[in-house]
Amino acid sequence: MVNQSFPEFTTKRLRFRQLNKNDIYDVYNLFSDSDTMMFDGGLTMGNIEEAKTFIETFSSMNQPAIRWAITSKKTNEFFGTAGFHHIDYFSKKAEIGGEILKKYWRNGIGKESIQALLTVGFYPLRLNRIEALISPENKKAQGLVKLVPFKKEGYLRQYQRWGDKLVDLEIYSLLKSEWIEFKASHR
Repeated sequence: MVNQSFPEFTTKRLRFRQLNKNDIYDVYNLFSDSDTMMFDGGLTMGNIEEAKTFIETFSSMNQPAIRWAITSKKTNEFFGTAGFHHIDYFSKKAEIGGEILKKYWRNGIGKESIQALLTVGFYPLRLNRIEALISPENKKAQGLVKLVPFKKEGYLRQYQRWGDKLVDLEIYSLLKSEWIEFKASHR
């Protein structure tokens, strides 16, 4: 099992830290935006209590998921959240995911975040496989995972329930050996 203290880390511009009660309005704004949630289950938060529950749930290492607040390294401004779901330490795999506030889209935060999360996932968390489940219509997310370079493995028909409908998802994966090779070739 992984160390129970909550890992925090930084990149050139970003800080990944534990979610806390001061993030409640930012989390609510993020997850109540229908554009942001269009390809992430489709359901939006309906009230501030849901944001409080989200923070309480995902700010612990005592479950098969971990989520960080993504903030500015300089100003601590909140950009979004990202992390891992369905963590299986025995099989050394997890699913990656995240959301960015709409006003920060197209600023390179997604690319910088995914690279940082992959490093954390493969090293301190000791994963061997990281998966991404993406809606076939979500071209931005597909482009992002291909940059790092995830491999598309298949198409999962009616795989997940989003609201009142079952949706298809594409599955992408990246192995630790592929990440090491990618990093070595991009120095």
